Amino acid sequence: MMNTNIDQAGWRQHIVSTPDVLHGKPRIDGTRIPVALILGYLAAGSTPEEIIGEFPDLTREDIAACPDYARDLADYQVIHSDREHYVGKLLLVEAHRIRVKE
Repeated sequence: MMNTNIDQAGWRQHIVSTPDVLHGKPRIDGTRIPVALILGYLAAGSTPEEIIGEFPDLTREDIAACPDYARDLADYQVIHSDREHYVGKLLLVEAHRIRVKE
């Protein structure tokens, strides 16, 4: 079983989101590999070594960051306001501090 306990803010060092790459979907920094793809491999039972075999640019730390990111994302709280749709998206990004590159 893979240990996903990288340091407290570890996934934030590996996962980014930019509007011009993959339509802003979270991805591994320096790649076009979406977090969702890595999570799919893990859910299907692939080991980190097997995933790295498919995507040699990845590291074990990149892979370990994906479930940590998903866990934090699943734990976010919805905050309602008069501008719910617009503000909600901003608060979600702020709550998880996804690095947004320009």
